[in-house]
Amino acid sequence: MNEEKHSFNEAVSEWRRKHGIRDDDSVLQMLELLKIFFQNVKIEIPPDMDSIQLVTVRVSLQTLTQLTKEFSKEARELKQEIRSVPQITQQLSAGRAVAFFCVAIASLLAGILVGKYLL
Repeated sequence: MNEEKHSFNEAVSEWRRKHGIRDDDSVLQMLELLKIFFQNVKIEIPPDMDSIQLVTVRVSLQTLTQLTKEFSKEARELKQEIRSVPQITQQLSAGRAVAFFCVAIASLLAGILVGKYLL
């Protein structure tokens, strides 16, 4: 137990040096709290536990993993769609300019025809 604690402390010290974590960083406080949690909580699986329940938990975890992957994929696609909105806006503004030019030409021709034939 003491060797595990010593190796854990060494690993944390190495990690702190690698990433430049200060002594007063909140990450270290959370890490210490997690360490205290695992030292004081005993997680045991009762010996009479059915293997069916363990399989059910495993299937649930696999389903959750699959749903997480699908959610990540859809979030990535949504992000790409959101990034393409400025391009669509540029295309729409170009279309508006063409439409305005066509309306201006049509108005000019209508004015010429009205002036020539009706006046």
